[in-house]
Amino acid sequence: MTDPRTPRYLAHIPGEEGKAEQGGAQMVRVCAGADLPKADKSKFYMLRVFGNQAHEVWDVSDPAKPALLTVIGKGLKGTHKNFWECDTGIAYLVSGHPQWRTNRMTQIYDLSDPPSRCSFATSVSWASSRARVARCRFHCTARSPPAPRAIACSSATAPIPTACCRSSTAKSCSADPRTPRPRNLLYPQVARLDLPPMHGAHTVFPMLGVDVPEFAKNLLGRKRDFIVVTDEAIQKECLEGRQMVWFVDITTETKPFGVASWTVPEASGNFCSRGGRFGTHSSNESYAAVYYKRLMFFAHFNAGVRVLDVRNPFSPREVAFYIRR
Repeated sequence: MTDPRTPRYLAHIPGEEGKAEQGGAQMVRVCAGADLPKADKSKFYMLRVFGNQAHEVWDVSDPAKPALLTVIGKGLKGTHKNFWECDTGIAYLVSGHPQWRTNRMTQIYDLSDPPSRCSFATSVSWASSRARVARCRFHCTARSPPAPRAIACSSATAPIPTACCRSSTAKSCSADPRTPRPRNLLYPQVARLDLPPMHGAHTVFPMLGVDVPEFAKNLLGRKRDFIVVTDEAIQKECLEGRQMVWFVDITTETKPFGVASWTVPEASGNFCSRGGRFGTHSSNESYAAVYYKRLMFFAHFNAGVRVLDVRNPFSPREVAFYIRR
């Protein structure tokens, strides 16, 4: 993509055979060896989901000749979005482990020096209000640099918790699968926000240290922390509740609360009747200075890709969109 007008095909890495979530790689993360604590500084590494059953680490230093380095967690199920901290090497891998009742929980690995150091650290899941043991499934995790107090998590089931989990060390996010009692599963949880049953959090994205223009002259609250929660639309032609974007204030991390929401006006394109799904799916997860705390991009199914100015999370504003005709 050096010249975006003339993209050049380099290589193809096959995924697991099958349809839907089984066939493909749902999440790809890339870290430079120069950023990882103990890796070869001259290399680039890619962490990806293999279909629905494993995670893989590839050497992509030469993009035309990717080389598989190691497979993590064979025999899994329900693998999905993962997150890899390039500065620490810690990876949060959403997986379904056969020892756990839920079909998606999180395994934490130290991938600071792939493939020499790909060691398992711990497992995390949540206790559901509707079950005696772990049933709330993880969907994704995200961390905001630098070295935060917490990671943000979502589960994509109802009721939906959006949680902050202690992450100063991998061990502090531990849950013992041999004793999956609610007390043990809730130990890492700093805070939790249960969304209404008709909403499900697909993507959570932290925005920390936002200077809110409206509060510039206030003694307190001028700089605030937020999580942007994006629902996932499931049913076609609006046969469900509207799935939207929610802005949650976590300045006091133990007491999250919603401050704004956003959706595409249905009448602007008669989206409920034009076929397919209408509603949000996911957001970008870029910490690049050109975008972070300034612009966010949201997939909105038949309403295309929408761009929001998020510099004031109390009043997000759409500034652009693209719909492929």
